[in-house]
Amino acid sequence: MSYVVIDHGGGWATRYLHMEVRSQAKTGTTVRQGDRIGKVSDVGSPGAYHLHYEQRRGREIVAARFNGVAFAYPRQNITSKNCRPSSAESGDWNGDGKPDVLARQTSTGTVVLHKGNGNAAFKPGSSQAGTGWTGMNAILRHGDWDGDRHEDVLATETATGDLFLYRGTGKGTFKTGRTRIDNGWNTYTPIAAGDFDGDSHNDLLGKHNTTGHLFLYRGTGTGGLAAGSTRIGTGWMGYDQITGVGDFDGDGDNDLVAREKSTGHLFLYRGTGTGGL
Repeated sequence: MSYVVIDHGGGWATRYLHMEVRSQAKTGTTVRQGDRIGKVSDVGSPGAYHLHYEQRRGREIVAARFNGVAFAYPRQNITSKNCRPSSAESGDWNGDGKPDVLARQTSTGTVVLHKGNGNAAFKPGSSQAGTGWTGMNAILRHGDWDGDRHEDVLATETATGDLFLYRGTGKGTFKTGRTRIDNGWNTYTPIAAGDFDGDSHNDLLGKHNTTGHLFLYRGTGTGGLAAGSTRIGTGWMGYDQITGVGDFDGDGDNDLVAREKSTGHLFLYRGTGTGGL
């Protein structure tokens, strides 16, 4: 279990538990109100992100008081915009709290679900999640794109360059139909980036195949893309593999990893959390 303790002096301390393993506040750091000290996790309750908070006087846990008012500890379910839905974090396609894998059969275009057992292996057998995917390329797992707390997929159509959203049901299949959310992607290589600008919505990056420019396409959180795009980088033609890796350096912002074609070197590009690198 990872936790952070803030010493307020006079024997008083506050403790924040069930956090991600790597704290964002080093031991001995002085923190101020509003400083980021860590990120919540699903430790102790897989699939449900939460925070365990305590106020302490010496070794004793005391009733929490905020601005002099005792906190009554009512039970509440809160939708937090700071924590993405657990399904989007874990790749849980069938709602059992365990990461799964989707695979497309090249010969048939059938999408198959391999259910994870939560112990670094798969359950026996597989199930069909979709059909007719032979005409799609750049198939990206992109987390929860439309805000319904289920995994979704983005894919570009080879013949047209149209970008489609396939909405997951949370039960190992896709909802009927698909939604075209953009076009012109036959000249771009799409890159799944997660929330790249800090607004709690998943975003998409696209590398222009001719110029090598890198563009940010901001997600709306309701299944679409905001109007326009933002150029956030140039000179990316030398990379043959680019992928969003989440928060790779522990600063709370999503990053990119890119492989240089000529050397095979792997480079980390740190995201700013505001839509840039």
